[in-house]
Amino acid sequence: MSSIAIILLNYNSTRLTKKCVHSLLAQKDKDDEYQIIVFDNDSKIPPKKDEFKDCDLVHSKKNLGFAQGNNVAVTHVNGSVDYLLFINNDTRVGKAMVSELISSFNSDPDSGLVVPKIYFEKEYEFYAKEYSNSQRGRVIWYAGGGIDWQNMILFHKGVDEVDRGQFEKAGEEEQFATGCCFLTTPAIWKTLKGFDPKYFLYYEDADLSMRLRKKLHKKIRFAPRAILYHQNAGSSDGSGSQVHQYYQTRNRLRFGLRYSPRRTKLALLNEARRLFITGNGAVKLGILHALGGQWGNQTTKIPVEKALAS
Repeated sequence: MSSIAIILLNYNSTRLTKKCVHSLLAQKDKDDEYQIIVFDNDSKIPPKKDEFKDCDLVHSKKNLGFAQGNNVAVTHVNGSVDYLLFINNDTRVGKAMVSELISSFNSDPDSGLVVPKIYFEKEYEFYAKEYSNSQRGRVIWYAGGGIDWQNMILFHKGVDEVDRGQFEKAGEEEQFATGCCFLTTPAIWKTLKGFDPKYFLYYEDADLSMRLRKKLHKKIRFAPRAILYHQNAGSSDGSGSQVHQYYQTRNRLRFGLRYSPRRTKLALLNEARRLFITGNGAVKLGILHALGGQWGNQTTKIPVEKALAS
């Protein structure tokens, strides 16, 4: 029997969170104990307690972002637990996913973070029309995480590929764990002091992964039999939005200038100079803030689309 504290952030997406909780409980091993923390990040319409009767519902008075929101949510775990599971609310849990993650974690004493195989939720694939009906629901979103250090790009292995068993090697060591879903222990989380809140949104998972590998010399393991379905940006402004562009630009620079080789750092600075001339307002602001050290929640300062023509 294992005790697991499950951390779920909610931000203006209570409907999705309820579906995620339902899938977690439906796939729960009868011998495990779940403590589900639903942390509401100051939603416009806050969820009510009776909507989450099987959870501990915590309300934040302000939007703390993904990084600090998760950090604070963990402080609301009651008592001691064996594992911490972080999971996006726009997901659906596959059969025995949690048990598979625990089994994978325990198979190697050097495990630090364990991640599942993540599919796009059916009809939410990037190129949904290109797949047959039988393929939809088996299109990979994440089958391990890699880092192209030369170009400072994080990438998901297998993304957009139909799963034909090409990523079935259990225990594969990865370069970064996606924040969409991973399992660890309270001791590891405490030692790492959680996510770096300066990121606020995006790249905090890659930063956590780097600190795990560099400071603790622990492994990020891929558990292909643990399955999760992801609606993808179901509770954010989504890929390509001004918010997305700002935080991706700013945090990529923060991450790259901290961890990449010297040659890549110089290339990043040259790229930033070019983008500051050609980029839109959100990108320019992201560069200014990265180089000026303005971190955390800067969402209200991001220019809207109509203000970008300059």
